Amino acid sequence: MRLFKKILLSVLFTVGFFAAVETALFFVGVGESWSPFEQERDSEGSWVAKLAPRGAFHFHSERFPVDKPSDTFRVFTFGGSSTYGYPFSRAHSRSSFSGMLRVLLTERYPQRRIEVINCGSPGMDSRASLEILHAALDYSPDALVVYSGHNEFLPQNVTLTRRALEQPLWNGVLEFAGSLRLFGLLRSAITPKLPQREEVTFNDLVQYDQMIGPPLCGPDETKAVLTGYRQNLTAMAEAATVPLFFCLPASNLADMEPNVSTHSTDLDPRLMIRFDEAFSEGRAKAAQEDWSSAIEAFKKANRADPNVAESHYQLGRALEAAGEFSRARAEYLRARDLDGRPLRATAAILEIVETVAREQSRVTRIDTMSGLTAAAPNGLIGNGQIIDNVHPTLEGDYVLARQIADALGAAGLPAGARSERPDPDFAECLRKTGSRPELVTEGLAEAGLYLLRFVPMRYDRARRAARTEEVFQQVLAEKPDNFRALHGLATLYLMVGRTDEAKTILDSTLEKQPASAALLVHFAKLSPYLTRLYQEAGLDLEALKAKIPKTQ
Repeated sequence: MRLFKKILLSVLFTVGFFAAVETALFFVGVGESWSPFEQERDSEGSWVAKLAPRGAFHFHSERFPVDKPSDTFRVFTFGGSSTYGYPFSRAHSRSSFSGMLRVLLTERYPQRRIEVINCGSPGMDSRASLEILHAALDYSPDALVVYSGHNEFLPQNVTLTRRALEQPLWNGVLEFAGSLRLFGLLRSAITPKLPQREEVTFNDLVQYDQMIGPPLCGPDETKAVLTGYRQNLTAMAEAATVPLFFCLPASNLADMEPNVSTHSTDLDPRLMIRFDEAFSEGRAKAAQEDWSSAIEAFKKANRADPNVAESHYQLGRALEAAGEFSRARAEYLRARDLDGRPLRATAAILEIVETVAREQSRVTRIDTMSGLTAAAPNGLIGNGQIIDNVHPTLEGDYVLARQIADALGAAGLPAGARSERPDPDFAECLRKTGSRPELVTEGLAEAGLYLLRFVPMRYDRARRAARTEEVFQQVLAEKPDNFRALHGLATLYLMVGRTDEAKTILDSTLEKQPASAALLVHFAKLSPYLTRLYQEAGLDLEALKAKIPKTQ
């Protein structure tokens, strides 16, 4: 009994101590835990809000009045880097579907003041978007738009999702601790406060290479991801007090091969041999542009093992070349869904969006997949609509913005008479966002650097390298001294064995722009593979480091 009293008194003392500390910190006004939105006074003394950076998440520094003016129609958009506008929104969210949506709604409803607040951040999944959506409800939204689903399988997101599902008590303890002011004070003392970011660069997106983690996403991880995704979308629908719009996240099908292909578990060795022979034959026939023979060979490979993503992708390419576009699309979709390392929203993710939209009366589903499909040649979404695996081109963003604007209009939003003027076309819409041509060029340079990570693949390396080179050359046609495109092109040439050309570019660029050595040093840090390439090209990385200005 005496021991029990001691334990009870110890617990009460500990709880009381922390309660007193929390109370003191509250009155002093320090150590506040992270909130998605910060408030501050503008130059005129009015309160405005903006998104606050947290950990790996950074946002556009958009500011909006805390108290929404009566004539304002306010929309929040949520999601990952596709919502953020990567790679084109380097200085502002204007070069994104959110920025173009703002222009289209302003043109359609000139009597209303339109606010479209971009809450997207690279790497963000539905769990994090749910947290920000909850906070956004305090700022009088008129509509909420969610474009999320591509980042659910990133390992760091999978880990957090599994912890929430499998260890709810421990997860609750961690979340409670994170809400304490004392925890916030300790965290701010250990790590400096992140500055508000004005842009996302390849250096930031390199974290994806670390986040990819294990080579495969197994059944347990997949089950957790899908369960968590559905719970998050459902929670969004239940929390929303205004119309909520779910977009089907679109991905590049025709021009983006799967990341990882694996054979079926316990495949009979005889079938393995049969697959290898048929697949090799298909590749040989495709190289000869004998598409009918290639189609038959890849079909034979798929009969031997129907679960190899690359084989379905190659069959899709052969079918597309033969003009059988609907069948090609089916194979591209199958390749996407069999990818052992999904970096695109799968059919299961899209089905959850459809299901939750049917079940929740406040939710409207926007089929952005169909919009981009209609804009794509032969109905096959490719590089013209999505520049890499999931990030829309500027033209793709325009298509998405029009679809979202149409969905809002069909729902009677915003209220008021619509202008009879036609929508501005893509070029005019982009101009009205205020996006400058040089920002578009820089965005292409970012896209080329991002595409570099897809080059060292087992299949179609030459094709992926050609696509990456095309993007870099497009940048250099506009800006010949863009050192990111020059160094990216040189790195690409090293990857594919064009060493002399790479050395010429590197020597010339480093001589004219010594500070650009910082990018090469950064590349070298990414992997032993890149370090070896630079060393083979005769670059002394330690000497390069010494030349980098301290400001770099």
